[in-house]
Amino acid sequence: MTAVWVILGALLGAGFFRVAASRPEERDRWLALGLFVAAQVYVIFGFMAGQDLWLLIELLGVPVFAAFAWFGLMRDLRILAVGWMLHTLWDAGLHLAGGGALVAPRWYVLACLGFDLAVGVAIWRAWRDG
Repeated sequence: MTAVWVILGALLGAGFFRVAASRPEERDRWLALGLFVAAQVYVIFGFMAGQDLWLLIELLGVPVFAAFAWFGLMRDLRILAVGWMLHTLWDAGLHLAGGGALVAPRWYVLACLGFDLAVGVAIWRAWRDG
């Protein structure tokens, strides 16, 4: 069942990229906003769990991923792609292997892994292909 969630997430991520790419003048803003939102979702999980420590940890991730989104948007799409790919470490390191597994549902974390990786790779390829 694990692979199903990752694959579903990857398909949704590819779809998100395609929708964003269908609006070339807004594509990069949508992709940057998506990374910011991805970080916010874990804050919601931390809040819902009612665990102050995890809420704080999740809140600390927001400016990190916001910085990748901002600098990727303003400077270089590769930074945005790396931010999406690094978010997979946030997913796996904190929410699959770490104590964050008590905060975020496993199915969501697995889907988020696939989503983040698909979007990050798609951005990198778009940058590479010009």
